[in-house]
Amino acid sequence: MNSVDSCDHVPNMDAALRIVTGELSTKKRWLYRALALVIFVWVMALSSMWLTEPTGLPASTNVAFAAMLVLGFGWVGVLLWILTRRSCPTAIDRIATGWMATLACSVSLVLSVAIAAIRNNSWAALTLAVTGLPILLAALLLLSSGYTLRRSLLERLKASNMAESEKV
Repeated sequence: MNSVDSCDHVPNMDAALRIVTGELSTKKRWLYRALALVIFVWVMALSSMWLTEPTGLPASTNVAFAAMLVLGFGWVGVLLWILTRRSCPTAIDRIATGWMATLACSVSLVLSVAIAAIRNNSWAALTLAVTGLPILLAALLLLSSGYTLRRSLLERLKASNMAESEKV
């Protein structure tokens, strides 16, 4: 698979422009639709469980439900934004998903460790921290790669514009 089809690397300005102006492939569009649908169904199921609870839930459980719903709706929003743009995911899309992943990982990590600590379960808190930190690091790396790609595209665009202005 060449780099233009995979949208992973930008070899030159012509390829970058084909990526930016090209449409999202049908296969990827269906994948994003399916992912958005699965997340939306999960959010709706979670909402119905939370709203139909016959007795009051502890505050920590309410916070956990609310956080999961906010993150779920956030992911649905990002995926629908990508789908409505119909273009191949570019640097802005990668930055948006990188921020969403970083936010989701951070909130999940902080809440889960805090709940374990409140319950005086140091083993669970340590386990959650040890497993959650590498996932958060991966999300931060994805965010960083989005900004790196954006910077690279802007530099290439600037160089291309300078080269064209010198020709004139």
